[in-house]
Amino acid sequence: WGEAFIILDAADCGIICSDEQRAIFDSLDSLLEQETFIRQALSEAGITLCDQEFFSGGSTLLLGRQLTEKLLERSPEIEMIYYSSDTMSCGGLMHCIMNDISVPDQLALAGFNGLDLRNGMPMLTATMNAYRFEIGKKAAQLILEHEQPDYRAVRQVVEFKPDIEFGDTL
Repeated sequence: WGEAFIILDAADCGIICSDEQRAIFDSLDSLLEQETFIRQALSEAGITLCDQEFFSGGSTLLLGRQLTEKLLERSPEIEMIYYSSDTMSCGGLMHCIMNDISVPDQLALAGFNGLDLRNGMPMLTATMNAYRFEIGKKAAQLILEHEQPDYRAVRQVVEFKPDIEFGDTL
């Protein structure tokens, strides 16, 4: 997302993320190092992560609306919000529409997962497609192959690289 922030020329960014995801990130040293690297890279590009909002429980459209409002009340200078889920970013988009905030002119929005929910929104929200369906399908295929009588273990690497889908909100 750093590249997208730089392309946007957004200087002040915010994040809305679940406590569970935050705990996972906090428990993994490599991710902490990656976060430090990302923060440094963003800083060198003149981009500030100026506020964060964390939530417990599942992602909902209503919660996305509410937390977007809360974040913007606290930090009205934010030019871009990254959400840890597409559901939350769609809720953020609804907040913007309801409050006459021009997306992406006044505020850019981006989520994560590549969910089809985005297709039903007035604007297609930006996302990082993590290919969850494809990963699940490949895992099921590998399990089924393992159960075959003629199965021979072969070390293999299956790689899915996330893609940024810019949509209409960046």
